[in-house]
Amino acid sequence: MRKFFTVILTCLSLYASSQTPSFITNDIEVYIKQGMKDWQVPGLAIVIVKDGKTVLMKGYGVRDIQTNEPVDEHSKFFIASNTKLFTGTALAKLEVEKKLSLNDRITKYYPDYKLYESTSTGLVSIRDMLSHRIGTKTFQGDFTFWNTRLTRKEIMNKMRLLQPSKPFRQDYGYCNSCFLTAGEIIPKVTGKSWEQYITDNILAPLEMTESAALSNDASQHSNMATPYTTSYTNILNKVPYDKWDNLAPAASIVSTVSDLSHWLLFQLDSGRYNGKRIMPY
Repeated sequence: MRKFFTVILTCLSLYASSQTPSFITNDIEVYIKQGMKDWQVPGLAIVIVKDGKTVLMKGYGVRDIQTNEPVDEHSKFFIASNTKLFTGTALAKLEVEKKLSLNDRITKYYPDYKLYESTSTGLVSIRDMLSHRIGTKTFQGDFTFWNTRLTRKEIMNKMRLLQPSKPFRQDYGYCNSCFLTAGEIIPKVTGKSWEQYITDNILAPLEMTESAALSNDASQHSNMATPYTTSYTNILNKVPYDKWDNLAPAASIVSTVSDLSHWLLFQLDSGRYNGKRIMPY
C-alpha cells in the first residue's frame, strides 16, 4: 500500500485543562520521533490547537532524503481524504443557503446518472454519497480510477458497473467516487467548478494562502514534500506524485500545517475565523 513521505496530523484537539497538557510540552517530541523511526517516515508536520489557540506547530525530519531539505510548518503535503471534509463543509454551506438539500437525489442534477440497480439509482441522494452507503464494498472500484485520464464525468458514469455487496443504505463502504459525485453537485448549483468554489468560499476566507484545491501540478510547488513508499521492499523508494484531480472532491487538496491551523480553528469555533463568520449557521 502506498505510503506518503510525510504524515500530517491535523485533527488533535485537547480539552483537559486551561494549561497546555504536559504531553505536548514534554512527551510529544519523543512520541513523534519514535513513530517516525518505527514507520520509516523521513519527515512530518504537526499542528495542535486548543482553546482557540495554536499550541504546537512544527515540522520534523526532512521532505526529501536526497537533498535533506527540512520539513517546516510551511511545507506542502497532499492532505488526501481530509479533502472530503472541505467538500462536506461546502455542501453544508450550500444547504444552509437553500441552494440545495442534502436529501436531493443525484438524478435531480444528473438525469443520466445510474448505479448498478435501478431502484438505488432513483433513490440515491447527496446525503447517501457523503455517508458512503450505496451498498458497495470499501474502495470498490476506486483504485481503477486513481492516476488515470478518466474525467470526473466518466468516473461517475462507471459507477453503474459497481455491483453492490450489500443492500442499499444498509451498510457502510468507503467510497471515493461517492464523494466525487457529491462534490460535482456544486457546479450545478453555483456555476463554479468544485475547485473554484472551494478556493473562493473556504480557502480564501480562511486565509489559507499556501493551499491549492488541485494537486496535479504538485511537483511545481515550492517546499513540496516528496513521496516515497516502503511497499514490497521495506526500503524507502521515491515514487511519482499521484494524479488525483479527476477525483478532486475526495482527495486533491494540497496544504500546510500553517494553513490547516486556520481550518481547525474555524471548525472548533462553530464556523468562525478571526471573529468573522464563514459558515452561515
